[in-house]
Amino acid sequence: MNRNKLMEYVFADNLTELKLIEADIAIDKSWLFGDGKKYITFNDLKFTPYSIMDNNEFFKKSEISNINYKNGYGNSILLGKNFYSNGKNLYEMQIIKNNETCYTTPLTDNVLGYEDKLSISRYMIATQRIK
Repeated sequence: MNRNKLMEYVFADNLTELKLIEADIAIDKSWLFGDGKKYITFNDLKFTPYSIMDNNEFFKKSEISNINYKNGYGNSILLGKNFYSNGKNLYEMQIIKNNETCYTTPLTDNVLGYEDKLSISRYMIATQRIK
């Protein structure tokens, strides 16, 4: 999905109020929309070492954060050179449902790669808004 379509989806339902605080590429937790809900964003994530292959040197410096939302969807965000990530500040993200990658959402039909923190936050908000 291109960025314009993503933003149309995020701002659906004639939502007009958005507060985004950025400082040194850090995204504040306070994305507020006209619906009065507070959405989970990148800064709410807790990354842990990617341990699916503990003995594999290739995965040693990789990290993962998984989060599930009330609507049954979630996101898996990965950082490491063995993913669609540069291992520094660009991330891979998957939309998940029932703990599996979901390829049938209105947002994307694939894994998203090389996304920055702001883009990850936007996709996280859009994922939380899927009905």
